[in-house]
Amino acid sequence: MSSSRTWYFEADCWLAASHGSIDRLLQASSTDPLADRQAYQVTVYTSKRPGAAKTAGASIFIILHGSHGLPVTSTNGSNTIANSSRQRSSEHSPEVLSSPRLELSGGGPDSFSEGGVGSFTLPAVRNLGQLRHITLELTALAEACSWHCQHVEVSNSTGERWLFPCNAWLAAGSSGSLKQLAAAAGQPQRVLQPAPNLDALWQQIKLETQQQQQERYKVAVYTSDNSSPTSDARVSVTLHGTSGEAGPFELSAQGCSCFQPGACDVFDVASPTKLGQLQRLKVVADSSRLRSAWHLDTISVTAESTGITTWFFADRSFDQGLAETVMLEGSEVDIRARMTRYKVTVHTGDVTNAGTTAKVCIELHGTSTSSKPHEVSNPVSSSNAKPLQRGQADCFLVKCLDLGDLRELTVWHDDSGSQPGWHLAYMEVQHTSTGQVWYFPSSQWLDSTKGDRAIRRTLKATKSFDPATLLCHYHVTVTTGNIRGAGTDANVYIILHGGDGDTGRK
Repeated sequence: MSSSRTWYFEADCWLAASHGSIDRLLQASSTDPLADRQAYQVTVYTSKRPGAAKTAGASIFIILHGSHGLPVTSTNGSNTIANSSRQRSSEHSPEVLSSPRLELSGGGPDSFSEGGVGSFTLPAVRNLGQLRHITLELTALAEACSWHCQHVEVSNSTGERWLFPCNAWLAAGSSGSLKQLAAAAGQPQRVLQPAPNLDALWQQIKLETQQQQQERYKVAVYTSDNSSPTSDARVSVTLHGTSGEAGPFELSAQGCSCFQPGACDVFDVASPTKLGQLQRLKVVADSSRLRSAWHLDTISVTAESTGITTWFFADRSFDQGLAETVMLEGSEVDIRARMTRYKVTVHTGDVTNAGTTAKVCIELHGTSTSSKPHEVSNPVSSSNAKPLQRGQADCFLVKCLDLGDLRELTVWHDDSGSQPGWHLAYMEVQHTSTGQVWYFPSSQWLDSTKGDRAIRRTLKATKSFDPATLLCHYHVTVTTGNIRGAGTDANVYIILHGGDGDTGRK
């Protein structure tokens, strides 16, 4: 009685001219190939860089190549390379067993997005043994498609794991666009080799990932033309974006004197993460080391990866000896080209102690919009030793968007210094482009110890104003004594004193 015996002839390959051959010579085996199936898990990491995401219309395929299995040859004895093929690279090389060409799909909507991670479970295939390499392929239905792969992880059900570095573009498309796209970006197919030292490679990938997540910015600081010369300014900025914040970054250049009048100083800063669209910028200026006040005009911040520039208009003074913080709002356009200059002339009253040591600010209100607060501390071409003193007229420039027809002016001070009380006679504001002038009469104290004790007032605008109407006219009659020698040829002066002050020497 003869014993029963079974032979298995595994094919797992195409019989088609387009795949190399229409006939195959299958080798016999006493082992059931279906009993040695293995499930593989593939995790694909898309690079975190601009444009890395897979283009819509593209498909990603993978073939796993292992060192375990039997060779399959065609009837003419030549080795074949096709879907689901086994190949022997030479008579003395180890046997290579390849999986079918499998599409990586169903891993989730973000599987191939920028910085995305996609996990895919492949259909069970013949145990491939130790993986030798993998083939990644991108096919395109659209005219031109691309994808940048960082690396691929493959693991099996027994816990073995392989890591295949890539860090390259895969690109495909129609014949008209493929040549240009492939030359610029990559190839439609990549053969990836496994990393020999996983620990070292993981450290390398971690470093590359961190570098890809970083964003470098160029920060350009524009100092106003009318700023005082400064030295050793300690300035720092903090960036605030839609995806987070980074900083503070100190802006300094070794051996260089920064923030000079009219200068543009450029600094490189690196954020550990991408911040998205920049929205706000916090500026901290420690002026304790400055020789004089610093007037900041504008700051622009450009992301090197995208080339997008965000503008932060300041027009702000930082006083000597103080550490001050200001939060600036971002704009996609440089609004300085749309700025209007207003010449503001401040007339301090001509009464006793009319001058002030306080910090004075103004805000203009028009029919179109309002300006932001502006400190009046740095007069334009003034011969006065100190601004805002008795009887003086001090001129300041305010730069802002066109406000329309001016209606009101708000003025206040911080009640600081040894003599903060201030008597304001009036202000006049001139639109430097049109020449239109508005007057804001006051003739009141901004003093926490006098009158209504208000240190903040809102003044109404008028286009017709005579400063003389603010003055009180006194008629003084002098009677010289009718005695011998009573007359004089000297200059005679008079000062009138009242409850609200005096006239000064007249």
